[in-house]
Amino acid sequence: MTSIVVDFAWVKPTVAQLKSWNAVAAGMYLSHDPSKNATAPLIKAYAAAGVKSFLFFEDAAGNAARGYAQGRADAMFAHASANSLGMPVWAPIIATVDFDVPDYAPGSDDPKAKLGPAGEYLHGWCDTIGAGRVAVYGDYYVVSRAIAAGVASYAVQTVAWSGGQVDLKDIACLQNGQMLGGGQVDVEVIVSEKLLNFIAWVPGEASPHPAPVPVPRPVPPVSWAMWPPTVELRYGSKGNDVKVLQTALSRSGIRGVRGITADGDFQNQTQTAVRNFQAVKGLQIDGVAGKITRNALVALKDL
Repeated sequence: MTSIVVDFAWVKPTVAQLKSWNAVAAGMYLSHDPSKNATAPLIKAYAAAGVKSFLFFEDAAGNAARGYAQGRADAMFAHASANSLGMPVWAPIIATVDFDVPDYAPGSDDPKAKLGPAGEYLHGWCDTIGAGRVAVYGDYYVVSRAIAAGVASYAVQTVAWSGGQVDLKDIACLQNGQMLGGGQVDVEVIVSEKLLNFIAWVPGEASPHPAPVPVPRPVPPVSWAMWPPTVELRYGSKGNDVKVLQTALSRSGIRGVRGITADGDFQNQTQTAVRNFQAVKGLQIDGVAGKITRNALVALKDL
């Protein structure tokens, strides 16, 4: 038997049952009904056995038909509940759209408009906990349109109301209609292990999202024309002419000068660098960058 994902509400499978089913993740619920909900001890027990968890929110199947305000209210409640269970700060909550959503805008290509109040409901979730932490459960049309509209980032699809279509690109798993545990546990086929890792977690798990690579800010070009020969630069001077001085000093290769920051602000670091440069070049050591110091820097041809 290949690995599967399961989800359940009132009946909570034991660790032994999950392992016998080869389940790698278990979906549980957040709601205003404590008997339906996931618990922290259960999540910890599953985690100890190597089974991850993920969380659906569902009070009533038709909540999503109530629009934006309901989405905001449900998201606030679900977020607080999920935090109390040890959900990592990066993990999404799966908002359920558990009914056959009609096409509310058959003449439009706008995927959010086609979802009608369900689209507004998910929008409310995004405005409350952030779009990157909103996942959606629903049929093919709901999940594909929600992701296209930017009101969900991940999805779990059901075969119900999907007309035989499966979103193989954007869903983590597919609830396929099969059941276990005496008909109390839904079976889901893993469609994308990568996406499953973005919705399933154990308490304290580090984010699976790659750390952003810092993009260096482009350094604006400088030229001698930006520092006229008649301008003396000294402690307290500011501007692009100071950036020219600082850049030339940093490129001079002279010990005690390299590494200076070209920020356009002539402070202690710049004054010390000017003095060191003047000493090496046999100039008057006054920490003032006038015409003679400028000429000595120009002669290095470093700009």
